[in-house]
Amino acid sequence: MSDSVVYGINKRKYRYTGFSFKDFMKKISMAVVIILVLVAFVVVSKGDYNFSTKEGREGFINSYFGWLKGSGENVVKITSYTVGLNWTPKIDK
Repeated sequence: MSDSVVYGINKRKYRYTGFSFKDFMKKISMAVVIILVLVAFVVVSKGDYNFSTKEGREGFINSYFGWLKGSGENVVKITSYTVGLNWTPKIDK
């Protein structure tokens, strides 16, 4: 009997193998790393940073972590707004 997987079911063991939380977390982690690297490229391309000087490195670090801080603040604002919404359904009588 072969070990082929068809539609997420392993034929030999008869167990569902379609979703793994560990694999999901790996994918999420890789997506976050890719986004952070892309943001670093955007910050470098938008600014004129000379990485051979201390001022250039500090300018890049300040811009990058400033963006990161601003993103975190935006997440907090969106979350607090969402929590404050009325999520109960309207029932017409």
